[in-house]
Amino acid sequence: QFLRIIGVDEEKIYDDVEGIEHHLSWNSIDRVGDLVQYFEDDRQRIDDLRSVQKRNEQDNQ
Repeated sequence: QFLRIIGVDEEKIYDDVEGIEHHLSWNSIDRVGDLVQYFEDDRQRIDDLRSVQKRNEQDNQ
């Protein structure tokens, strides 16, 4: 869910998750879970993140 929230392309998520599971500690994975909950508790936070991403993409063109 975290990778979707931060806007990772759907076709890359599976491979990224496999890599994360093998390289992060359980403590780190738990903290990512906390971050997912933070975003899901207020969907406006996700919308705000999307706005930042869109602005950054425009700035990088």
